[in-house]
Amino acid sequence: NPAPLFSLGASQQLGKALVFFNWKGLNVVREYVVPSNPDTIPQQTQRNYLRNAVARIHAAQADAAHPLALIDQTAYAAWQVSFRQLPPGLIRHAGTPSSNV
Repeated sequence: NPAPLFSLGASQQLGKALVFFNWKGLNVVREYVVPSNPDTIPQQTQRNYLRNAVARIHAAQADAAHPLALIDQTAYAAWQVSFRQLPPGLIRHAGTPSSNV
């Protein structure tokens, strides 16, 4: 019985063809899509890079001395100093034409 799919609160799938759902307060429909999740050697390598980076960040955050706090504060302060030392007018708002380009 397809009637519930077309009701105001539809959130279902019609076979492997259409998906009905609520998005930002609207009842919408889209094509059913099976996501691609390649398990190739390069993809596994990239996932391991990310996994190792997250593990190192978590280990540093769990450290009693919490060395990331000082590193982060130093990097943020250095960025602020560098940004403030730029010549006036070098940074323009997006959409503002520049005659120096």
